[in-house]
Amino acid sequence: SREVTTAVQGAQDDARLFIWTAILLGAGLLGLSIAASLALRRSVLDIAQATGKLAGGTLDVDLEAQERQDELGQVVASLHVFRDNALRMRQLDVTQRQQRERAEQERRTLLSDLASSLRTEADGMADLATRAASQSDRVRSAATNAAGNVEAVSVASEELSSSISEIGRNADYSSQLVRDAVQRTRQANEN
Repeated sequence: SREVTTAVQGAQDDARLFIWTAILLGAGLLGLSIAASLALRRSVLDIAQATGKLAGGTLDVDLEAQERQDELGQVVASLHVFRDNALRMRQLDVTQRQQRERAEQERRTLLSDLASSLRTEADGMADLATRAASQSDRVRSAATNAAGNVEAVSVASEELSSSISEIGRNADYSSQLVRDAVQRTRQANEN
């Protein structure tokens, strides 16, 4: 009976040892599980925060600190692609804006040059008209003074004809310049 009591006592001690070992192992596994869960939760929160910043337009997010070798790592890799594409789009937008500004400046310069050219041509035409009027006055004076002289009238007629021809040539030239200026203006506006 002592042997049975000792055997029962040994079995009870073994059972207690087994129970305490199981409790300690369970507690250790529970602690590891909680620690892993908290680390995973922290990673998910960090990735969610980085995603929110990227979605809000903040592109200087440190994604390298989020890199992992699991499924969350695939999410971070997708965020890298998203951020890199957003950076390229931002740079493309800046480049396009700069090109538009250069094109607008070139158009303004071209229009200014055309306006200046038209003013110069208009001034030239006004000067030509003044000279033509002056020549016309001289022809009229000569015609009046030479009323009785046929040869004087003939000379005056030739001078008038020459002036009219010059006016015609200048008018044709000026018309061509105006047509060219209008054409260049249309081309500049189309560009």
